[in-house]
Amino acid sequence: MNIGYAEALKEYDYDCFVFSDVDIIPMDDRNLYRCFSQPRHLSVAVDKFGFKVTHRGMTISRPDSVIGKCRMIRHTRDEKNEPNPERFTKIAHTPKTMDKDGINSLEYKVVKVEKDVLYTKITVNVGSQQKNTMKHTRG
Repeated sequence: MNIGYAEALKEYDYDCFVFSDVDIIPMDDRNLYRCFSQPRHLSVAVDKFGFKVTHRGMTISRPDSVIGKCRMIRHTRDEKNEPNPERFTKIAHTPKTMDKDGINSLEYKVVKVEKDVLYTKITVNVGSQQKNTMKHTRG
């Protein structure tokens, strides 16, 4: 997501970003993909971690549990994309690491850019001969 953000800003000076997992589908059309004054968590009914932290003077707003109800499409994990066993520890330490880990420490190389009408597909190398593909949807 950080790379998608950085690459999108090279195309246009956006002031709003909405990130969404492709396997989470909102079930109520009042759950709008739009920007709010604070970060917004759109899929509250599938939230497993209870993110309620406040950082940098921002809080996370949420729609109520009726409007924020989402369906998760069942799928198998991609090969070589196992869950990071340190993910919960990393999340817990976010307040301590957020100044040095994220947008300000991105290291990647763009390998290929494919522009379509509805999205841009950017393939990047993030090191260790690993390639990640990210889609930036226009709109």
